[in-house]
Amino acid sequence: MDTRELEKLLLRIDGQGYGKYKQLKEKIIEYKGYTGKLTKVQGDPHAPPSIIEVNIPKPTHGLDYPLHKPRFYKPISDFATRILYSKTRKYTSKCGLGNSCTTTLPKPSPRMLYRSSATFGRDSLVLRFSIGLPAEGRRVNGVKAYKLLARTVPRIVNETLEALSEGETVWNHIKWYMLQEEVRDYLSENGYSFIIGAGAVLPRRAGFSQEPLENAVPFKPPPQLEKEVCVEHGCIRGMLVEDGVNIITGGAYHGKTTLLQAVQEGVYNHIPGDGRETVVSTADTMLVQAEDGRSVSCVDISILFQDLPDGRSSRCFNTMNASGSTSMASSISEALELGSKHILFDEDTSATNLLYKDEVMKKLIPEDPIKPLNENIRPLYEKHHISFTAITTASSTFLPHATLILKMKHYTPTKIENPNPEPLTSRVDGTHSLPRERVFLGVQGFRRVKYSKGKVLVEYEKRGVLEYPVGKNPRIIEESQVKFIVAAVRRAVKSWEGARMKNIAGLVGDNLEKRGFEYYADPVPPDLAEASGMDVVWVLNRLYGLNVKQA
Repeated sequence: MDTRELEKLLLRIDGQGYGKYKQLKEKIIEYKGYTGKLTKVQGDPHAPPSIIEVNIPKPTHGLDYPLHKPRFYKPISDFATRILYSKTRKYTSKCGLGNSCTTTLPKPSPRMLYRSSATFGRDSLVLRFSIGLPAEGRRVNGVKAYKLLARTVPRIVNETLEALSEGETVWNHIKWYMLQEEVRDYLSENGYSFIIGAGAVLPRRAGFSQEPLENAVPFKPPPQLEKEVCVEHGCIRGMLVEDGVNIITGGAYHGKTTLLQAVQEGVYNHIPGDGRETVVSTADTMLVQAEDGRSVSCVDISILFQDLPDGRSSRCFNTMNASGSTSMASSISEALELGSKHILFDEDTSATNLLYKDEVMKKLIPEDPIKPLNENIRPLYEKHHISFTAITTASSTFLPHATLILKMKHYTPTKIENPNPEPLTSRVDGTHSLPRERVFLGVQGFRRVKYSKGKVLVEYEKRGVLEYPVGKNPRIIEESQVKFIVAAVRRAVKSWEGARMKNIAGLVGDNLEKRGFEYYADPVPPDLAEASGMDVVWVLNRLYGLNVKQA
């Protein structure tokens, strides 16, 4: 229907019960050069807003070659979302009860992500955002609804398209995205774990802020590690760190944790001006830590544990209430099972008894089932090419096994010589095998999964609703990602039983790329952002009732 027919419909239901808005659902509204439809219509003015989906064909969106290429879809999606967010804020208003006349979209973080608010279908660009259908009391306000749908929506869309027509600005966003992607590929292919660009601003303004700290000390690479990586879309010059056992040390408040956080953040591409846009890590980089009380399902932790005194096997460890050491050992094994080749940990958030044991305590407790990480870290690297980047200051036990030691002082790293290096291949033997893979067999008693304020909520048949906070995973950095993970967990339980956990991680991204967000949600909301399949499996691994078997 055109806008005249839309006006007639809205005037006809004007003043009637709010539920009459349901007549608008899925009706195609013809705008100038594109169409729109309400894929979700709220049932109450106080309910979450309705969703409008705008389909813009190529002649209208104007993203011609070379911009309109599949490999550029993700950065264009991110760029378009940032414009769309600013326009919804510009035109949002309050004209009645509840969410009446609001136009909203979640604020994107500084990371460049593929987002459901701006996607591509064949040659068309699809924009999605939320709108609050106006109410007078709890009745339809047809006049204001017409203004919202026939005037405000086109203004938001047209101004977004106008910004997308500025090819140089769009191309700059794409170029920064591709530069970081290509450097990440270079790292993986040439034996490097990460690079931190000279002049990068690593500190954030505050713990709750994503903004770079004003007047922060710019990153200065040690001369021995400063190199330049050049790829198709540009160059990054900075501290280039080879695969190996990399130890970060130094006094308190000198930037050790900030550096490690930036390395973890390097799995994402960052927008220009963020300060971390020249920090790039391999995509499989994962930080692990102690998580007392987490659930563990048949995880092979034998690389760090012998069989437990109570008779439980370390080759298939199960618990509903893990200790600090067993939780961290499980997280390391799960990361290795998924194929991670770069593990991060910070002494402050680790189980100390898993990290090291001095000679006195070894003699005092010879029966301890723990095989400390400091004695296994070098063999894991030499035999299986598993790299580690770790912060440690309380003990020197990791230093002999290190291939690189960085000392942080005033946010500046210095490469120091290893005071007691261990000879290469000194501890490699047949006992250091990678964890056995597991096959996903569903979640016992699972009824449904949903999102609530940064948490994954799972409802079980007999145990009610259990909460799973995702704050322990620093790779999950937006609420929109948590919402996507909820949708992916739902899909995994429904469709991927019988797949290996490692393969589930791959299925998440493959299906998003081939089938879009539609594969995970119907209708597609505007507030989903791509999350790695490794992070979806991270959540699955912590679910009560996870049913797996070893392959």
